[in-house]
Amino acid sequence: MSLQNHPGDSEFPVRSRSRYAKIVEAHRRRTPRRQATRALVTTLIGLTLGSIVFAVALETGAIDPFFGGLAGFVAALIVTAAVLSRWDAGAMRRAQVAYLTATSATPITQEQQQILALDAASDYSFCGWNSSLAFAFAWVELPAAIRAKWADGQEGSPWPALPSTSLAKLRTSLDDNYKIASTADAEVFVADFLALGSLSARFKEVAQSPDAEAMASRVATLAGVNVFDVLELSQPTGGREPEFLLAGDVERTIGGVRYAYMAGYLSAERAWELLAQVAARAFDRYESYDEYGRGLALATAFRTNSLESVENLRASIAGLRADGWPAASVPYPQRSRTGDDRA
Repeated sequence: MSLQNHPGDSEFPVRSRSRYAKIVEAHRRRTPRRQATRALVTTLIGLTLGSIVFAVALETGAIDPFFGGLAGFVAALIVTAAVLSRWDAGAMRRAQVAYLTATSATPITQEQQQILALDAASDYSFCGWNSSLAFAFAWVELPAAIRAKWADGQEGSPWPALPSTSLAKLRTSLDDNYKIASTADAEVFVADFLALGSLSARFKEVAQSPDAEAMASRVATLAGVNVFDVLELSQPTGGREPEFLLAGDVERTIGGVRYAYMAGYLSAERAWELLAQVAARAFDRYESYDEYGRGLALATAFRTNSLESVENLRASIAGLRADGWPAASVPYPQRSRTGDDRA
C-alpha cells in the first residue's frame, strides 16, 4: 500500500507541512510530559552550545565569555526550535509510513481501485482513505503483539499523529449505522443489496404511492434534472430491471463491507469477493463514473431531502479530482455490452 492522504486532510499523498507542526505542538501542549521533554531537549542543546562558545571565548579572549555563552545559548534555542518544528511537520507522514510498515501492506490492484472509486466521494467527504480496503487506521491489520500492547486502541496508539479509533468503538459505530455485529450480519447485508438495496426499496415504495409526483419533483429540483428522469428510475428500460437508486445502494454497501472488514468480521479476501459482487452491479449498469455520480446525486437528494447534501457530494467529486486522488484517474472498467443491454 502506498502513502495516502493524512486522515482528516484531503491533500494526496501526505507530505511534510507546517500546519502539521502546529497540530503536533497543540497536542504536545495538552500532554505535560511530552511538553516538558521537548523543553528539556531544547534547553540542553542550548546549554551545550552556549557552554562551548563560553569555553572558546574564555580560551581565545576573542569576545567576552559571558556574552558569547549567552549569545550561543540563544542562537541554539532558535535553531533547535526551527529544526524541531521542521521535524514535527513530517510527523503525519512518518506515522503513516510506520503504520504501513507494521501492517506489511501492499499496493492495491487497478481492479481494486476501480471498485473503491465507487466509494471515493464518501471517503473524500470525511478525508478518509480510498486506495486501501480500510478507509482509516485498522487495528485488525496490525500484528498481534502491537494489538495486544495497545489493547486494540483501548490503551492509546503507537502512532499518536495518525488518528485512530479503538476496535470496540468502531464495532459499536458499525452496528449503529449498518446493524452489522457479526460475520453473518455482513453476509446478509450484501445479500439484501443483491436482492434490492434498502434505498431502492424505499424509493420503489414512494414511487408507487400517491406521493410519487411530489417526491419526483423535489428530487429533480435538488439534483438539477428533469422530473421525468426521476420517474423513469422506477421503470424497466432497455429490457433491464428498473434502476431505482442503485448508485446510492452500491456506495452504502461498499462502505458497509469495508467497515465490517475493519471491525474484524470479514477477512480481506472475503471482503474483496463481496465488493466485486457489489461493484459488478454498478459497472454493468452505468457507462462511466460520471454517470454513476449522477446516480449518486439522485440518491443523495432522495435520502437527505437536502440541497446542501447534494452540493457537498458534487464538491467531493470535484475535490478528489482537484487533489489528484487515484480514484479520479483510474479508468472505468470495460464491459462487453450489446445494444439491448444499454439503458
